[in-house]
Amino acid sequence: MFVEGGEETEMAPQVRRAVMDVTPTMTERLKRERANLASRLAEVDAALAVVESNPQVQQVIDALTKLHWLR
Repeated sequence: MFVEGGEETEMAPQVRRAVMDVTPTMTERLKRERANLASRLAEVDAALAVVESNPQVQQVIDALTKLHWLR
């Protein structure tokens, strides 16, 4: 509750607007998702580069993955 002029009200108009403004827009949500995906892609690219630069390790990891030991 909010006290305004000695009276309790549900929520002051400024607070109500501030709460509504916290909700991200679709554009903000999509940009955040794009940034998260770009970050994840960079991690996957780095992991692939390491694995592919070590063929023997790659063979072991691939074999274990096929046996469902690594996921």
